[in-house]
Amino acid sequence: MKRFKLVSLLFGLMMAVALFLVFFNDSENGDFMVATADSSGLSMKTVSKQRGMVNVFEVEGEVPVWIPGGLGWYRSDKLLSILEQEKKTDLLADVFFYNFGFVPNVVTKGDTVWWRDRSVISKLGLINYLKYVFNHFGLMTKQELVTKTLIEDDEKLGKLIQRDLSNSLVLREDLRLNVYNVSQGNGLGSFMSGRLEGAGLTVIGIDSAEKVIDDPCLFVSSKSGDNWYGVKLAKTVLPFCGQAVDELLGANEVEIYFGDGFSKMINYESYLEKK
Repeated sequence: MKRFKLVSLLFGLMMAVALFLVFFNDSENGDFMVATADSSGLSMKTVSKQRGMVNVFEVEGEVPVWIPGGLGWYRSDKLLSILEQEKKTDLLADVFFYNFGFVPNVVTKGDTVWWRDRSVISKLGLINYLKYVFNHFGLMTKQELVTKTLIEDDEKLGKLIQRDLSNSLVLREDLRLNVYNVSQGNGLGSFMSGRLEGAGLTVIGIDSAEKVIDDPCLFVSSKSGDNWYGVKLAKTVLPFCGQAVDELLGANEVEIYFGDGFSKMINYESYLEKK
């Protein structure tokens, strides 16, 4: 009996802490993004207290998605089985970013509901898990059905993804991004610009340039550039990029250069086959 009371007390305390975080904590980690791949297709969900919404985008099974790195295009309802067969399920997060600009906190596989997935608790920690579960069930939900790729419907779908699915903290920042293509890949700058905008960044310029870079891609900013949440987010999906400082850039200006090394790494040519 004493043990039962102790367990109940501890559970009640955790619930109280979670409720406090949900209703009184306005920290920077307010959005939670979860991506799911299963036999019916793909889904992207953003739980956002800032927006006051849970936005869900369901990708129909017949919609083709691109697997970066050389595997090419497959129907979204076949994606998980292909990656499991190739033992490359670690590419799932990349699939969501390079197809939709979506940067998930957690990727779940199969038909398990994300808040019942034990791996989510281990990735988020118990307190964050409880906070997002409470937020999820306490907010209104809006759903969108994705029936086309960004190639086919970039104007409408791209804007919807940025508005409803991107990290609201990044979306609110006054960060200005210029994207440069220094590779031989036709349209690579526009392609990456669209994905970064989907993640919530503001791209003010896309251009080609004559510049030699040693890394696949290069971030250039003033010394204060890394203070921006958007830069930190971009570096999580582009961890192989180099870093350079240009004191002539404003505090809110960042440049990203994409070279041939990057084009080859993601096998950009296989993306162009769909176009």
